[in-house]
Amino acid sequence: AEYNAQYCGPNSLTGECYSFIFDLRGPDVRIIEPLHNSITACSLQTITIALTDPNGIDDSSVVLSVNDVEYTLTSEELSLTEDTLLVFTPSVFWTTGSVVRIRVTNIADTLGNIAGMDFYWVFLTDFTPPNVSMYNPSDGSVISDPTGGIWIRLNDYGSGILASSIRLTVRDSTYDLTSSGLTWTSGTVRFDPTALGFEFEHNETVTVSIVASDNPDYCEPNYMAPFQFSFSLDLMGPELHLLTPPYGAISSCRDQGVVFSAYDPSGLNPESMVLLVNGESVTWTDERITV
Repeated sequence: AEYNAQYCGPNSLTGECYSFIFDLRGPDVRIIEPLHNSITACSLQTITIALTDPNGIDDSSVVLSVNDVEYTLTSEELSLTEDTLLVFTPSVFWTTGSVVRIRVTNIADTLGNIAGMDFYWVFLTDFTPPNVSMYNPSDGSVISDPTGGIWIRLNDYGSGILASSIRLTVRDSTYDLTSSGLTWTSGTVRFDPTALGFEFEHNETVTVSIVASDNPDYCEPNYMAPFQFSFSLDLMGPELHLLTPPYGAISSCRDQGVVFSAYDPSGLNPESMVLLVNGESVTWTDERITV
């Protein structure tokens, strides 16, 4: 622009250029720990959320909801570190088996731009170790299987079983899943001594002990106390002894009977008894037999 002066030349306005930046985007929000749907064994698990905005965060705008309870930066549980990390530290221990719900309900930058998304995560707590729900053989039982038929059902209702933590002790030897004698399928541990080149012996008492842990995403796993049971082996049949008449004796009794004694530490099954007399098979249900 210029004016038509009567004396000297005109006074001209030189061009001026101005620039500015539009920032209409709210802060970026990203969960650091614990991740969505993760499982923690930390009784005081903290919640860490990354906040990013080139214009910085408006501290007064921050509202975090944990299990439907809202916290601001005036709450003792909530802090903002270096304008980038929002940290929630619980004032009481989490309870085991809980589903913790996290929601960023409000956050804005220093220009007043509000984060436009609904940021929502959950995590689970697990402070309980695995347990044994079923096992075989039963404790104190007497069996006739030289392999023992050993199997143990492990349960964990939180983070599941950490397979590499399983340890089974038999005959003072401890086995893990690298052993050919130990397998882990569908929650069941099975032990096969024949894969290791041995079987259990007659009259042997076998003690079995197992330990395992669960598999959380955060903190150390929960280890179960050793679970132990014992069983005995009876691999031989009953002992029979002829009491009367003695072997090779000669009798003149027309109604001469025969008396045997039978013993087995596991007990006797009467239905299994068969007496062969002059080629005739006589069972315990015969009226001539008394037990």
